[in-house]
Amino acid sequence: GSQLLGTGVGEDTEMSSRREHTAVEPERAHGCRAEEFCRPRSPLVRMDDTSAADGETPESDPPASETPADDGTTEAPQQPNGEFVVDYADAAEAFAAVGNEYRLRIVTELAETWEWPVPYSELRRRLDESDRGRLNYHLNELVGTFVWKEADEGYGLTQSGRRLASSVTAGRYHEDDRTRSTTAPGACVYCDATALRLEQPAQRGTLVCTACETELVDASFPVGAWNGRPAAEVPRVFDEYIVRISRSASRGICPACAGAMVAEPVPEVIDFSYAMGHACTACPRATTVPFGTLAWLDDTVRTFLHRAGVDTDERPFWTVPAMVDDDTLTVVSTDPVSVEVTFEVDDARCVATLDDTGTVTHVREEWDLG
Repeated sequence: GSQLLGTGVGEDTEMSSRREHTAVEPERAHGCRAEEFCRPRSPLVRMDDTSAADGETPESDPPASETPADDGTTEAPQQPNGEFVVDYADAAEAFAAVGNEYRLRIVTELAETWEWPVPYSELRRRLDESDRGRLNYHLNELVGTFVWKEADEGYGLTQSGRRLASSVTAGRYHEDDRTRSTTAPGACVYCDATALRLEQPAQRGTLVCTACETELVDASFPVGAWNGRPAAEVPRVFDEYIVRISRSASRGICPACAGAMVAEPVPEVIDFSYAMGHACTACPRATTVPFGTLAWLDDTVRTFLHRAGVDTDERPFWTVPAMVDDDTLTVVSTDPVSVEVTFEVDDARCVATLDDTGTVTHVREEWDLG
């Protein structure tokens, strides 16, 4: 297949064919974040889903109560800095309600049926519960936050209940010292060796080259991905999981809660001279993505790659130099931030220009470089 190279953009090369694409009034999305991507060579930098940068919040007036937005929807109360106001008392009460093994059993049993509501008698049978008073008491503690009740019909799970059940059954709260490992497809972008392995210590996915001992990727990845499928299929899941989250965030949709995301360029992060940092306005989700990843997701860039013989749907992201290597990035301007990302395939080259929102504004194609 075509070889995707990682040469920088600063070379003087004669070209016999060139095409340029400029975005006309590009849409400035308020979130272009792709989740916790890759980082080459340097000391460990974890790309966790973290809250906003640590630091004291300036004193401000108390948040206003919920008010109708101009479009008729209701906006949740927010701090002046745009962060969602957390009611810790309500959250603590909710978590206290599931601080009980029996209640967690109720939630997971309700999650195992495709038909809601589940009749009370059926739930008793599933739980093998003979004490009606005990079941009634614990159900009442769950109803409202994690469980909903339909009069005379039965019970089902709220969205919070479904997420809780998924986390419990996926092993997110289970201490597991095992490190799962399997061979990953593709060649290392640094040494070209086909010696890649995906390793899973706890709730992280780490992709390393065993030939040059380089860690290419370190990202949050649910350990449940290893359940119910052969280990050989997990790298494909890892690739699709990260790219799916990235695409969602790049469109301003938080992959955790669907809240709106805000983004800004961040210098000297995850081994890149510049990358896009993003944060959700409705939950603590925050992460960083290389500009190369945003360019890879752009339709015009993908069209070029397809014409050059690269199957962007099948190629693992960790084998794309622009997603892991700062040498493919050129900073054009720092105020405002503007960068160029270069993709080279055999004798063709594509240079994508991105602005300070992470939007591709211009694409230059160069063919028959020789």
